[in-house]
Amino acid sequence: MNARLVGTWLTPGVELRFGFDDAHAVTGMPLRDWVKTLPEAVWNNDTKAWTVFDFGGRAVAAILAKAGFRSVLGPDGHAADVDSHAAPLAVGEPGERMMTVAVYPRLGGLAYLRGKIPATAVWRRGDRAWLTSPFVVTRGGAPVGWCAVPEPVLAWVAANPEQTHDMTPPLDYDRTVVGLMGTPTYVLGCVTPATASALAATGIESVSDLLHTMPRRYIDMTGTTVAGMQPGADFSIVGTVTNLDVNASRTKAVIVDDNGTKIWVTWFRVRGLRSRIPDGTRVVLGGAKLTTFTSQRGFTGLSMTNPTVEPVVATSSRYIGVYPASGTAGLTTWAVFDAVKEAAHRVTDLVDPVPPEFLAKRWLPSLADAFRMVHDPATEEEKKAGRDRLAYQELLRLQLVIRRDRAANAAQPGCAHTPTGALTEPFLAGRGYDLTGAQKRVVAEIRDDMTTSRPMSRLLQGDVGAGKTDVSVLALLMAVESGRQGALMAPNETLTNQHFEDIRDAVAGLSKPDGSPVTVALATNKVTGKARKAMFAGLADGSIDIVVGTQALIDAKVAFHDLTMVVVDEQHRFGVEQRAALRSKGSVMPDVLYASATPVPRSAAMTVFGDLDLSVLDEMPPGRQPVATVVVAAGEVDPSRPGDDPWAAIRSAVSQGRQAFVVTPLATSATRESAAAHVLAESLSLGALSGLRVGTITGKDDAKERRATMSAFAAGDLDVLVATTVIEVGVNVPNATVMVITGGERFGLAQLHQLRGRVGRGGHPGRCLIVADPKTSLAQQRLDALASTTDGFALAELDYQLRGGGDVASGSQSGRSRTLRIASITADTEILRNAIEDAIALTEHDPDLDAHPALRAEVDAFLDEDQADFLRSA
Repeated sequence: MNARLVGTWLTPGVELRFGFDDAHAVTGMPLRDWVKTLPEAVWNNDTKAWTVFDFGGRAVAAILAKAGFRSVLGPDGHAADVDSHAAPLAVGEPGERMMTVAVYPRLGGLAYLRGKIPATAVWRRGDRAWLTSPFVVTRGGAPVGWCAVPEPVLAWVAANPEQTHDMTPPLDYDRTVVGLMGTPTYVLGCVTPATASALAATGIESVSDLLHTMPRRYIDMTGTTVAGMQPGADFSIVGTVTNLDVNASRTKAVIVDDNGTKIWVTWFRVRGLRSRIPDGTRVVLGGAKLTTFTSQRGFTGLSMTNPTVEPVVATSSRYIGVYPASGTAGLTTWAVFDAVKEAAHRVTDLVDPVPPEFLAKRWLPSLADAFRMVHDPATEEEKKAGRDRLAYQELLRLQLVIRRDRAANAAQPGCAHTPTGALTEPFLAGRGYDLTGAQKRVVAEIRDDMTTSRPMSRLLQGDVGAGKTDVSVLALLMAVESGRQGALMAPNETLTNQHFEDIRDAVAGLSKPDGSPVTVALATNKVTGKARKAMFAGLADGSIDIVVGTQALIDAKVAFHDLTMVVVDEQHRFGVEQRAALRSKGSVMPDVLYASATPVPRSAAMTVFGDLDLSVLDEMPPGRQPVATVVVAAGEVDPSRPGDDPWAAIRSAVSQGRQAFVVTPLATSATRESAAAHVLAESLSLGALSGLRVGTITGKDDAKERRATMSAFAAGDLDVLVATTVIEVGVNVPNATVMVITGGERFGLAQLHQLRGRVGRGGHPGRCLIVADPKTSLAQQRLDALASTTDGFALAELDYQLRGGGDVASGSQSGRSRTLRIASITADTEILRNAIEDAIALTEHDPDLDAHPALRAEVDAFLDEDQADFLRSA
């Protein structure tokens, strides 16, 4: 047995050599096991020796003597004073504006420094040193006592008494948020070139990117031992690896926590643990339950199976943030933690772009404090306060763009319509029913908008069957009453043809003041030849009052005489460019009504459509029947068995003179969907629905055949229509009372609700049977929600929470948003309200934020031009 001092004066180590059977002189524990209990011991397979860098205390000679090592040899072969290498040592590192000290733990180890090094310190992994302020290691001009301090550090402190106790020098940037966006991560002391490359590979290229990377969770370093924890619970445990045993199929280890409690851990088929967590490594375990076991000998212990495991970064922080890591990029959560913690403490001089009076009103910390609170919090309250401030900052940026562009749109010249009632009153008289209270309210809102010269931008929301079409027609007729033209654009031919027929029939018999009839034209790609030329001519000379079309309306050849009213139906199905192109057809900025039969959660509407006025049809027309919804297990349904619930329901409805829809599931392509619909229709015709008149309609069918089939179904010449989602919107067959949706687990919640809305539109109750085989809890939640309520707005809120709201500043409509990396539209409604209120106050008299250039620069920098264009055109 022998011990030898190795390493350097700043980073010493003790190399230990002993035999396999050698034991601890006091405890009798095999030395091969004892050495693994030391905080930092590394096995060198080449030299067949252990090197210890951390003994967990300053009495190193005594620790070694008890183990049986009577002396430690120095590099010269003579006995060395090993305890002189145990005390921490500070080394000054002068900078341009201040001095930083590097505190080396040396053999005494990190545990001795815990509680002495402040949370603001940065761990420099390359040479195992804490970077901190010289005032941390001095007091009253003298060393603090727990750390050796050289004379140059003492002299600098004496010469600079007015310096602050902040940790490291501030970053070299212009102290603005935009400046942080241009500051690369490699300027941070703990970021090596390899780490900078790994960060960049995951999208973190600047210090701003880093500071806006939120921890997924936190590990509380004051509560990471087993004591007081209940078996069966999920939590994080910090401890030291011992007895690591690796073979081809499993890895075992004993983890000893800071109280000495042992946990027997087993991993199955997890590679690389031998090199990642060798014996002596401090690790954090999580993601698995702590359980008890009893061995064959009657010993009772604690165990975990397949927990997540990561080496613990050296830190004096109470909370360690657990950040997204990347195995492919070679980026660990601890590397991110090191970098972001240092960044948070080096931007304390950041100039906050939000005026202080706004922050005071909301009880929000400064942006610099928020970064520190999120990435190195001292308390639970700090974590929440910091996160809320960053969420507010995101939402405020979006609202400022929306308000700025709202003001810009309002400044453009529009048309002040002069509705007379000459067309709208006879239209309403001929409908045979009164408008609902909600419809009357919304029509009044639209009329008020149209009579001003400010271009209208209004979002019309309504649940399925709430009467959006009547409202849209009234808006178009108010434009015609004023001597202008109106256009309605729909996303597909089926819906466009339905709207054209409904509007044409609704205005039949109406005459303008000059006695000429109100003319309605259809504009789709199927309108060709002479009919197309006549349509172009009528729009250009004004003889066509209302045109209903697909995106064919934005054809460069389409020119209007005086287009002043535009309705965009199912607006979310169009791209930004398509919607903007139609609006540009007016000689002045037309009034625009964006209609949607897919309810948007109010919180999302405030964010995405904050530049639009919002009208909601929250009342159903009288006589609209409820639709009962049930979910049927797919395994209980076969197209050959007439007695299965869906087919029995259809047969019962048809026997009463009603009709039914059968919708086939989504597929990877329209061609496959079409094929599946035709196959199912044939199977049903020969099996469960034999004897009934079954038709098929898909998006891949010939347009004439599709129209003929739809007409036959609407006329009652077909009993059952098997279709793809081409019937999702715009199909109105009041006699249809049963909707069967196959493969229901493949549809989104909003889509299922839309399909359900195709039945029960007449005077008879409807039924919706969803045949599904949900494979995930998320799919089951969707189906359960649909069966429990017919409230489209409640379903929209739930759908938003389940699937995420999409990127509110781009075209993405599902998943977590890129623009909102921190805020949650549904969870942060109060913060959103505050952001809206503050954005209005900031831009009411200063829409371009001239009085707040830092805030304007931040908004412009965070939202690129494409995202801003989306918000302007939403």
